[in-house]
Amino acid sequence: MKGKWQEGAKCSLFRFHSGFLLSKIVSSNGGHYMTPEEARKKETRVGAIRAQIDEIPAMLDGTLMIKHNRVQRKDGSVHISPEHCTFQYRGADGKRQWKRIPRNAKAAVGRLVRAAERYRALEREYTALLTELSLADGGKKNA
Repeated sequence: MKGKWQEGAKCSLFRFHSGFLLSKIVSSNGGHYMTPEEARKKETRVGAIRAQIDEIPAMLDGTLMIKHNRVQRKDGSVHISPEHCTFQYRGADGKRQWKRIPRNAKAAVGRLVRAAERYRALEREYTALLTELSLADGGKKNA
């Protein structure tokens, strides 16, 4: 695997027979284990993230595109059509699909797309915090 994992840190990888990789970031001081206060703060943040995720009622996972068609006329002038909206998403088969969105639904679809972006950001933070908490608990000598 190429790329930097964390600036100024050593990274050790362990490969399991199932093909999964477990990465453990070990800082240059020989390892950092969380204090109980740090763990409590992270657990509190995990609870807050769960509450924020539960507050998201609906979402659309995709992209809202706004387009204008340009057509060149015989006399050389260019006609630009009024904007139209298209929602692009991945179907169940993984292929890219799209639907035309009426003008009066543009604002609602935009809110649902932003809700999906917020959900993905919360999901990434949630996963990172759980990983940190799991690695901190697994590294204790008197566990």
